[in-house]
Amino acid sequence: DVFMPVDQTSIIENKYGNIYLPDVNAKTSINLQYGTLQAQNINGDLLMDLSYGKATMGSVKNLSATIAYSDLRCTSSGTTTILTTKYSKVYIDDAKTLTASSKYDNYKIGTANVVTMTGAYDDIELGSISTGTFTLKYSGMEISSLSNAITTDISYGSMTIQNLKTSFKKMIVNTSYAPIKVFGTVP
Repeated sequence: DVFMPVDQTSIIENKYGNIYLPDVNAKTSINLQYGTLQAQNINGDLLMDLSYGKATMGSVKNLSATIAYSDLRCTSSGTTTILTTKYSKVYIDDAKTLTASSKYDNYKIGTANVVTMTGAYDDIELGSISTGTFTLKYSGMEISSLSNAITTDISYGSMTIQNLKTSFKKMIVNTSYAPIKVFGTVP
């Protein structure tokens, strides 16, 4: 066990082991390979490199992560979330701004204000989002609710929007070999 003040900046590197963190109020850097991270709330910036592992955490102020062959579960990510992922599963209940570059991943996001995503061979499920910009190849994307605008460029994939809100303003969709389904009220 290591005990330290909650407001102390920390750099943690671990291979073949687990990391357990209580609430942290400072900038934290984690490099974890072949292990599990279980964290409460991180009320500072989190810079994370996760390979062949699993990370489960409460809320994070700002998250910047590179994730490979791993699972990430997060209750909420604060102002900015930037992810580079491959062969991974990402579950975030609430994200304000999500920027992701992905390959061969599964994304499940509950709510987000702005989502910008570039990916290939992904399965993407988004709950309620306001604005989205997507460049996808060989990927399936389903959005439960869309309230403001979307710009997409999809090749050899699919997109379904279950509920287009009456507040919706703009849609730009470019597709190649990709069926698009949009349901809801058209403004």
